[in-house]
Amino acid sequence: MRIFGIGTDIVECQRIARMLAKHGEVFLRRVFTEQEIAYCHQRKRAAEHFAGRWAAKEAVFKALGTGWAKGMCWTDIEIVHDHLGQPQVQVHGAVREYTEHKGIGGILVSISHCRQYATACAVAWLAGAGDHATDGVAGLSTYAVGAEPNPCTATSEVRESGSSHKQ
Repeated sequence: MRIFGIGTDIVECQRIARMLAKHGEVFLRRVFTEQEIAYCHQRKRAAEHFAGRWAAKEAVFKALGTGWAKGMCWTDIEIVHDHLGQPQVQVHGAVREYTEHKGIGGILVSISHCRQYATACAVAWLAGAGDHATDGVAGLSTYAVGAEPNPCTATSEVRESGSSHKQ
């Protein structure tokens, strides 16, 4: 496997809980897909699960080396789960175009959270002959085809007032 990039992120769960309380549906729809929203709402301590997905999306952007450049938005990255419950990355829109252009074969992600923090790591690898890292492992990373997630209606993100978080 030839690694394209590695990204990591950590976020305070309380920060995401505050953004949920302050911005509600506007925040949810700008950052998460319908499937992600449904998944998190079905869990106890939903804010921790939203925080985990936030961290995963940040980690993927960092692994790709893009941030939100090139018209990319939060919902272009979707975190779903396979039949074993492992998180999987699906890409849409501008992120999908970028990964195809760069020859990225897939993106692995790992998410962990507790009541205080959520963290995630992502590894993007290049497609190519002799890449045996994923032999026999179905669906480590899939690029969704078909219906797009929520359209990006704005390029700016919803941020908590006074946040010093930089991109």
